[in-house]
Amino acid sequence: MAPAQPARPKQSQSHQLPPPVRSVRPPRPGHLRVTFRPTIPLVTMTRLFVLQLCERLHGDEDVAERVAIATHELLENAMKYSTDGVADLEIDLGDLGGADAAGSIHLRISNQIEPAALALLQRKLDGIHGAGDDAVGHYTRLMIESAEHTSGSGLGLARIWAETQASLSCEIAGATVTILAELPVVPRGEP
Repeated sequence: MAPAQPARPKQSQSHQLPPPVRSVRPPRPGHLRVTFRPTIPLVTMTRLFVLQLCERLHGDEDVAERVAIATHELLENAMKYSTDGVADLEIDLGDLGGADAAGSIHLRISNQIEPAALALLQRKLDGIHGAGDDAVGHYTRLMIESAEHTSGSGLGLARIWAETQASLSCEIAGATVTILAELPVVPRGEP
């Protein structure tokens, strides 16, 4: 008689992640996709992982730090505003030509969001786009304003723009918002 298999513990529905989204694109080096429930420790660990991955694959510490900053801020926003606590993060490091390659790195984060938070996000992105080329000035103004308003300041998005030179946009599909950040990569030695 075969030994009885232990029963698998049942997971409550509130703790299950949605099934992974299957991409039609084949996996390739320098492409990372993860779906999880970000927490402060996981955001920090993910930032460090992305930093080390970028340093290893791109060979440029500045590029790696900019990608890590953007990853951290996008995950923090998803953690704060996601209605179900789940975030889908995707990073495409480009052609991996190393420090001498030009191009861009793309980050995408998707999560469920309340309509009020969506309206706030759109206002914050409009503010960034309306600030022209003054990323640092806009970020500084938001830091001053955030001393009075602790929630929904837009500092994370402004920080991405000011410190990484990323262009920011969003896509909306029902209650799902996807924030896109495109970070320019300039070969070393070029202005």
